[in-house]
Amino acid sequence: MIAQAILSLLLCCVLIYSWAEYRRSPAVALLSFIAGLAGLYFVWMPAHSTHVAEFIGIGRGADLIMYLWACISLIVLLNLHPLAVCPECDIANHR
Repeated sequence: MIAQAILSLLLCCVLIYSWAEYRRSPAVALLSFIAGLAGLYFVWMPAHSTHVAEFIGIGRGADLIMYLWACISLIVLLNLHPLAVCPECDIANHR
């Protein structure tokens, strides 16, 4: 139960991040929001992740969650990379 509470708090932070990120990058915000909601669902219904994983051809639900988290982390990293390379270039707000 303690792990569920901690994970829920962290996933709520992801939801807040997606809300704050929406103006800068709607695609990343939408993916983060979906990931946060899916994460909350799977934290509170862990057996369902195994069913979904088996349906798409991955053996275990834990593996599915790790693969998805790696993909989402890569997207967020790629979203932040241009700002790290050129901090004075605000690429996201070019209008």
